[in-house]
Amino acid sequence: MRKILLAVSAFLLLLFISASPAAAKVLMQQKGNLTVTKGEVINDDLFIGSESVDMDGVVNGDVFVGAGTVNINGTVNGNLIIGGGAVTLNGTVKNDVIVGGGNVSVQGAKIGGSLIAGSGTLQIDGSSTVGGSLIAGAGTLNSKAAIGRNAMIGAGSVNLDSKILGEVRVGAGELTFGPDTRIGKDLWYMIDNGKKDLVLPAGAIVTGQINKVQNPPTVNMNLNTAKNDFNKFAKTAGAGLKVISFLGALVVGMLWIKFSGKKAMAIASQVLSSLSSSFVAGLLVLFLTIPLSLILMITIIGFPLALIILAIYAVAFYFTKIVVGLAIGNWLSGKFGWKNTGVYLNFSIGLVVFYLLRMIPVLGVLIGFVVASAGLGAMVLHFKSEK
Repeated sequence: MRKILLAVSAFLLLLFISASPAAAKVLMQQKGNLTVTKGEVINDDLFIGSESVDMDGVVNGDVFVGAGTVNINGTVNGNLIIGGGAVTLNGTVKNDVIVGGGNVSVQGAKIGGSLIAGSGTLQIDGSSTVGGSLIAGAGTLNSKAAIGRNAMIGAGSVNLDSKILGEVRVGAGELTFGPDTRIGKDLWYMIDNGKKDLVLPAGAIVTGQINKVQNPPTVNMNLNTAKNDFNKFAKTAGAGLKVISFLGALVVGMLWIKFSGKKAMAIASQVLSSLSSSFVAGLLVLFLTIPLSLILMITIIGFPLALIILAIYAVAFYFTKIVVGLAIGNWLSGKFGWKNTGVYLNFSIGLVVFYLLRMIPVLGVLIGFVVASAGLGAMVLHFKSEK
């Protein structure tokens, strides 16, 4: 785990404090499939992003992946960090795996370190092995894999039928254990108050103590009344908050443009010149920074570094709408041939357009997500290119 924490720290500082673009191999494209073919060997860290990614070769370093569909069939002789929609892992990873995805399937995979996952569903079959710990948060989790250390799980539904050498701590709405369960130390569990208490099936063994953690008492309240009151308050306050948010971003953006000068224009140009690369790079930062910072916090000694990283991330996240607002304004100025508008007016127009787009039901959420990813990615790529 110590190695993955050092790698995480180095990676995040690399993104925000700028590093040489030659420090790793980067494979990115906007659409289609990117493949590291079987027999191909990459003797470096690998950053890869596309609509779909197939990693069938060998990487002698750490691998960072961002894609809609990810299939890892090859060998990673380092750490593997993934952000994706559907993720399938059936290869070999020497160190730790950190994955965030909609559906994550681990099939016949050999993981030397820990598996840290956040997903809608997490399926780990019995032919897979995890040398370290399993740390997971999921809607549904099913695991039959052998776990070399501990398991810490929070999920809506959990089904464990594994050999776990360390202790198990699990909180779930529904919790079941299979007959092949073997827990080497203590079991700590918390389940929904409305469910029956835990009953271990015949054959399941817990070597240590079994400890039930009680749920906090349920507070009786009229949910419909509370919902209606909240909706009324939200409608009243919503418009005012949007105006305050816009004015705040407008002031901060203008001050940034004034004092940063060419840097602001360069970052905005990065959005327009390489939108796909900015989006993929930002996607990785958007999905990985918070969970990786939480992992650092768990170690205690990494807590100060985690706070620094989160502070940088918060500032960068706020600036995404300013960066993209300036990019939109500059694009509109060039598109319509506005010759007499200055950078401040362009920025103001672009920010207004962004806020109007964000007000569109459903689509506004998607626009906000794209803007956050593109803005973060543009800042990362710009700072990396400065050296």
